[in-house]
Amino acid sequence: MAHDTSTGAREAQGAHARFVTRCANRPWTVIGIFLVCFFALLASVIAVPPTFKNEFTLPGSDTQRATDLLESKFPGQEGDSLRVVIAAPAGEQLDT
Repeated sequence: MAHDTSTGAREAQGAHARFVTRCANRPWTVIGIFLVCFFALLASVIAVPPTFKNEFTLPGSDTQRATDLLESKFPGQEGDSLRVVIAAPAGEQLDT
């Protein structure tokens, strides 16, 4: 008994198989296209370097007001790290 596959599935499988076969039969073309794309991407990054921004604000939020207050009261502490320890009350677990 033969498998009854739909025409769409057979065409999709056939198209994929044809593409893979073409790539396998032309390895230098595939490598060349890859290198062209790679160097085009590299040139675009060099021509227009990305800009990174190391600040984030949420105007009007409680977090922003707290950040503004800390920066105004302790301006020299900018960039420091903070360690927070959370402990459960005696006889209880932290997840309750």
